[in-house]
Amino acid sequence: CGFFCVAYCSGWEGDIEDMLDMLVREKPSLMARVFPKWLGRGTSDYDLDVMLNALGFETPAVKIGAALFDRILERTVLTPGRLQNVLDSHRVIYSVRLDKRSGRLSRSGILHWVVIEDVVPNEFGGVVDVYNPFGNKREGYEWEQVVESGGVPYGVVVPRR
Repeated sequence: CGFFCVAYCSGWEGDIEDMLDMLVREKPSLMARVFPKWLGRGTSDYDLDVMLNALGFETPAVKIGAALFDRILERTVLTPGRLQNVLDSHRVIYSVRLDKRSGRLSRSGILHWVVIEDVVPNEFGGVVDVYNPFGNKREGYEWEQVVESGGVPYGVVVPRR
């Protein structure tokens, strides 16, 4: 899912196989680490940085925790408004949990990367527009669903192109 999220954020126009071939050439250590003996493993925020770097982004990418850090409170504060401020100029590749049968975000399940595109705050928290590589489509979620699925905010901030 990390590869699809990076391709989505970069505006990659080729097939995902073309991107993987490019990464095999440009970043062989990444591919050896993520696909040992061609068995897929998960990707970390470091792996996302390596892929983003190969596609011309400045790295290391800002971590979502740093982007949402409040200097007065001295901690990360995740609110719909604060996240939307980040999304005005960036996308966020965000770690969530996914129900492996439905492909939808859930409170428990497998770790999965999605791209947060937009947040529309409302009196109930907000509506979140997410690119989900599981179905290769954009989906809408309630703010609480994303927060419960994500837990402690983990991911990277990617400038919009």
